[in-house]
Amino acid sequence: MVVRKPYALFIKYFKVIHIVMALFIGILIYRTGVLLHFFNTYINDYQTATDGFITGNYINLYSFLLVMVVIITNIIILSVMFLKKKPKLLYILNIILFIALIIYFGICYSTLFNITSTILDVRISKAIRDVSIIFIVLEVISVILMLIRGTGFDFKKFDFGSDLEQLKIEEKDREEVEVTFELDKNKINRNIRSKIRNIKYVYFEHRFFINVGAIIVVVIFVFITYFNISVYRANYSENKYFSASGVSLKITDSYITDEDYQGKNIIDDKSLVVVRLDVKRTNTTTKRLNTGLMTLRIGFDSYGQTPSYNKKLADFGIGYVDQTLTEDYASYIVVFEVPNSKINSKMTLKFNDNVSYVRGQMGAKNIYVKLKPHKFDSSEIISNKVGDTVDFSNSILKDAKLAVNEVSIANSFKIAYDFCSTQNNCFKSYEYVTPSASGDSEKTLMRIKGNFESSETVDISGVSSLLDFINTFGYLNYNNGENHQIKINSKNVKPNSKGDSNTYYIEVPRATLNASKISFSFKIRNYTYNYTIN
Repeated sequence: MVVRKPYALFIKYFKVIHIVMALFIGILIYRTGVLLHFFNTYINDYQTATDGFITGNYINLYSFLLVMVVIITNIIILSVMFLKKKPKLLYILNIILFIALIIYFGICYSTLFNITSTILDVRISKAIRDVSIIFIVLEVISVILMLIRGTGFDFKKFDFGSDLEQLKIEEKDREEVEVTFELDKNKINRNIRSKIRNIKYVYFEHRFFINVGAIIVVVIFVFITYFNISVYRANYSENKYFSASGVSLKITDSYITDEDYQGKNIIDDKSLVVVRLDVKRTNTTTKRLNTGLMTLRIGFDSYGQTPSYNKKLADFGIGYVDQTLTEDYASYIVVFEVPNSKINSKMTLKFNDNVSYVRGQMGAKNIYVKLKPHKFDSSEIISNKVGDTVDFSNSILKDAKLAVNEVSIANSFKIAYDFCSTQNNCFKSYEYVTPSASGDSEKTLMRIKGNFESSETVDISGVSSLLDFINTFGYLNYNNGENHQIKINSKNVKPNSKGDSNTYYIEVPRATLNASKISFSFKIRNYTYNYTIN
């Protein structure tokens, strides 16, 4: 192999090379600081950290190239130092440091690549943040030492001035030379055996301190492992209460679906995991549930909640979106979007408790709740007639109840009421309730008398009355030569006189007047409840 003698060029630009190296390392300190700031923000509020997130703003190809330049330059300097028998420890340590830094950048890049679609484990976030701090400290030390050598401070230590004189740099110092590599295996083996003997001598001379140090390291390792696995980890199943970060929680149910409350598909190629929970605050300082600490774990993958589906899943309950907690338990849902390939895998809800009291120890812990999600694989039709009370205990509505006591259809309804001109002068009067004049004229009225009792354990979003329930889940089925099914979504036509609060007048197609068969149906996920009217 043919190379050129590098000594003259290296000695001539020794200071410049180190100043440029210090500049490059300074840029790497800035890049490491950017990563530190991101992960520090992510630990406190992952939604703020990932808002408008672009991986390239934090780490990119130039970061890796810059580290490679620093490593290669250090290797070149180190080779010259070996040949000239000059101090070389700084460059050895720099090579080790920046090889570790490029590995660290690689880990950060792979972590940030999918961070907008998955939630990073808080322990990993904190570990990366702490490693960032360590790298910044080491880089600062490195840049200081580079500046010292670049500015000429303590430059006599290297005695390159005499090298310049002794070398008497001429054109021949740049001439090509033949370089061959030969290895003396016997010499290498002797050196290895010598090093091993020296290590043994050092150990036997200082074995007390070495043994004590080794025992301390083992004890610390065992201590940390025990706390991470036993003390700072808690496992629960569904319907078990636990306390974390100022709240008391219980995961009551979990479900897998891809449909909204009307049975329409709302997501393609993925599924939604709906987790229903009861929560209350346990101290006056905690106002809200930090859902940023909550992730769905499937194998080694983590998924954050997707609140945009809350309204479409109203039948499961009220989606939690920063509602203020009270000292009484309230029911909410949180929703996670997962690939269809994962829905048959074991699922765990992971909650990172920042400060908690567990098993007599104060500190951070990880809480894992094993989920058993219901998949709505089967369907069932339940028939009822007017006058029956429906118990929804088998469905997601739990202990809610529906009673439809009377249903009638007419173009108008006559309502009797007492009209009072004065306090003591009242007489019987009548009012006729008819469909509204606006909109489609081909309408008639359906009068429904009944009651809906909401669940004591499940709050259904936007459903508090019989009319709300009918408009949310109800379908009207009728046959006038052909079968028809329409989604009910009607306002209550209210009479002017004060009537029964459990009586509702809703507008339906006029064709129902002459229908041979009329029924209501309420679709609650995999259950369909039919009410036959005639």
